[in-house]
Amino acid sequence: GGFRGLYKGVLPCIARDVVFSSCLFPSFAHLKDLLPNIISSSLGHEISATWCTILAGAMAAAPAAFIATPFDTIKTRLQQARGEDEENDVTPASDMDPISLMFSLDVQTLF
Repeated sequence: GGFRGLYKGVLPCIARDVVFSSCLFPSFAHLKDLLPNIISSSLGHEISATWCTILAGAMAAAPAAFIATPFDTIKTRLQQARGEDEENDVTPASDMDPISLMFSLDVQTLF
């Protein structure tokens, strides 16, 4: 609790955001440029730029969210972790060590 508890899980949160953003933004930029040509050549007519942007966002966000899910799970578990004396404590040695937590948990529980 207290002031330190306010920032519990901040490093896993930053790790999750970095992983998500590093997957999302480059994919979106490339898809936004590629999709109008691909769709118009396959359909035989132009499609609205708005629809291409929406489709590019959805296509970029899905894999980015899937890849970032284990980091999000770790972040949530650290933020909700119980104290040292309670059962089912999943707190690693420090907030700097979320990767060891990820490997100590069953992989299926991360998704």
